Amino acid sequence: MVKCPCGRVTQSDINAALNILVRGASALGLAVKLPERVKVLSFVPTPDRVIEQKRKKGRSDSPVV
Repeated sequence: MVKCPCGRVTQSDINAALNILVRGASALGLAVKLPERVKVLSFVPTPDRVIEQKRKKGRSDSPVV
């Protein structure tokens, strides 16, 4: 988990992906508006396919805004 001085908390891999997106876009002269919330999907890769993990009951995730 990463916590910025503003108080936002996010997973480090999501934070890294967003940083790469911003740097890549700025290198191309593009501006990127980052979402306020990111929906993280859990999955397990196998040699044959990717299996989505079942969500816990009672948990509601917001989609990307």
